[in-house]
Amino acid sequence: MKNNKDIIDFTRKVIDHIEDLDNWVDGHLKEIKDYSDTASDIVGPIKSFVSVVRFIKTRKFKSFLNSYGRKIKNNKGVIDDKFAEKLKKHLEKKRNLNLIYESIDSAVQSNSIYSASCIGYLCGSIVANLHESSNKILILINAFKNLNDFELYSSALILEKIKDWTRIQNLEELNVHSIGTISEYTIAKLKNLQIVESAKLQKTIHGLYDQQSNFQLSEITEEFWDIIKNSGVHVLMKNDFT
Repeated sequence: MKNNKDIIDFTRKVIDHIEDLDNWVDGHLKEIKDYSDTASDIVGPIKSFVSVVRFIKTRKFKSFLNSYGRKIKNNKGVIDDKFAEKLKKHLEKKRNLNLIYESIDSAVQSNSIYSASCIGYLCGSIVANLHESSNKILILINAFKNLNDFELYSSALILEKIKDWTRIQNLEELNVHSIGTISEYTIAKLKNLQIVESAKLQKTIHGLYDQQSNFQLSEITEEFWDIIKNSGVHVLMKNDFT
């Protein structure tokens, strides 16, 4: 894909093949050979490793496409000529076009198939609603790219327990000890990824809570959580982890 027309054609094909996505993607990938396949001095173990890496990246790409296509299909039905013209103009801005490329690359390079699906849902929303590239969207893409399966699941377990999103949150109050110390590590990582914000020490009847366990939510947190829920990833993770 080199330009906005390529993105539009690509998106239309994804929607057309959404019910048979695996076979459609596999059919195209068969024609693309890894450079190592033609190297006469490649040994078996290395070729096997390349094959495994390729398989994992293909699964992430399929996960991205499935969420991407279904989100656009649910929002727009089909990409008719009228919307295609709007999308073409939208993607004439290089930063908007680059955002689609960045989304696809981030999904394939992500640490989790679940994250790839979340990025696909986000990218589908960007296309369907003609969202401009923004710092918030880039933060979300980067966060999903860098969270692994357990970190994403831990994030969901923490966020689903929150009742009042306006106050300072604390892990002890949320009673997430059932998922162990990974919850503290996850919050630290979410702070670094700008999904949640650091909070000051909070005084309660039990004393002062450790600042590392305190965090505040933001508009980005809310959108992050909405993507996990609305993409269907939350349910998938629950089924796989419980």
